[in-house]
Amino acid sequence: MKLFPAGTITAATNFGTIDNISYKIFEPNAGCKSNPVYNILVTRFKDQILQSRKKSSQYLVINYSYKSIFNKEYEQIEHFVESVDEALTSFYVADFSKGQSVDAVASSAGTWTVHLDNTRLYSSTANYKANKAMLWTGKKWKLGNVTSLTTNASIQLDVGTNNYGALSNTEASTDGLIYPVYEVYMQPNQLVSFTTETYIDAKINLNNVGGFTRSGTMSFVTKYKV
Repeated sequence: MKLFPAGTITAATNFGTIDNISYKIFEPNAGCKSNPVYNILVTRFKDQILQSRKKSSQYLVINYSYKSIFNKEYEQIEHFVESVDEALTSFYVADFSKGQSVDAVASSAGTWTVHLDNTRLYSSTANYKANKAMLWTGKKWKLGNVTSLTTNASIQLDVGTNNYGALSNTEASTDGLIYPVYEVYMQPNQLVSFTTETYIDAKINLNNVGGFTRSGTMSFVTKYKV
C-alpha cells in the first residue's frame, strides 16, 4: 500500500519506497486540519418551510500544512505526487490532527489491542470511517487494519499479516500516539500552492538539503464515508 509521503510501505521497516528510493514519514510541520463535509441540499420555500435532502454521504477533507521545509522534503512530496498521477490514484493518509494517547498496547498472535477512551473515528466495517490506524512515536511507526473494537475502550489491529512498520508494542505503549488512516484522493493542482523561500547553500554539512525551502499545503479527500 502507498502511504503519504513515504510511498509503498513494506514489512518490518520504517521506510517507504518510490522508484527504489527510500523515504521516511514526516509530519506536516505547520499542522494538520481535517473537517467532515456534509453534502446536503437545502431549499427554502415562500412560506419559509425548509426542505433538505442528502446528496451524498459525508466525507473528510484533510489538509497538511508545511512551513519552510527543506528542498529534500519538497522533492519527496513532488515524487509522491508523480507516483500517484496526482488526483488519479487513491492512497492512504494519516490524519495527524486526530492523534490520541494510548493507555496500553497488548500484543498477541499478530494482533495489537490498543486501549483508548474514544473509538468513534474507527470501524471494522469496510469502506466506512477509518479501517486502518497508525501508532507513531515521531520516528517509528506501526500500521494495521482495524479488525474489531470495543466502544470507547479498545480497538484491535491486525499488524501480523503485513507487518507494516518497525515499532514494537512496548514502544507504542510508552511513547505512541494513535492516528486514523484513511484511503484518499489528492485534490488537483496541490503543488501550485508551494512558494519558494530561503535558499540554502548545498555546501553545508547536511545531506541533500541544499536549495530553496518551501511552504505550502496539501489537501486530500477521503474515498469513502466517514
